[in-house]
Amino acid sequence: MRRARATIRCLLAYGVERRLVTAVFQYALRGLAPDQLATNLSLLRAAGVADLSTVFSRFGDQLWRAPTANWQFVLDTVGARCAEDIGRFKPLLESHRDVSADLVRGLRALGAGLDGLAVCQSLLLAVARGRDGAPQPFDELMLLASPPHSLGIEQIAQCTTYLGSKRDLAAFLEVLADHGYGGAEAVLAFQVCYSSV
Repeated sequence: MRRARATIRCLLAYGVERRLVTAVFQYALRGLAPDQLATNLSLLRAAGVADLSTVFSRFGDQLWRAPTANWQFVLDTVGARCAEDIGRFKPLLESHRDVSADLVRGLRALGAGLDGLAVCQSLLLAVARGRDGAPQPFDELMLLASPPHSLGIEQIAQCTTYLGSKRDLAAFLEVLADHGYGGAEAVLAFQVCYSSV
């Protein structure tokens, strides 16, 4: 019961509407983590997220279950600043994988805003480092976006096989280009062949 009281006090201290706070009791009391909640709410407030009531209403126990690093990634690296935008990245909040900030910055450099990053979220999670610490495919991302291939953000989002493999992508794309298949649509169409080369 002590955790429930501390959780409620924390939510109220951060301006969560009193009528919403009773939702705490729909979660397992043993799973409440008021210290983690305070850390994440502090991070949200520092990032300029104004309506913490909506954030609590929408995310509930993710406010204390999701690691602070995940919240920070969605806020600072992705750039989500309101409950609606944060909600588009719920899989990133829930992930236990090390998603690459460099890939996000690369996608941003290629013109991806929040919409584009949301579309690429499955790709980011698919190529995220697991425990093996494999390098992120930043060079491969830039190669796909460069001429003659010039894939757009929505097309890059479909390139899980290209970006998730340790094969020589540059050589594969060069062969495609040499045979007249260097354009974005052809590169996407031949992705199915890449894993068997």
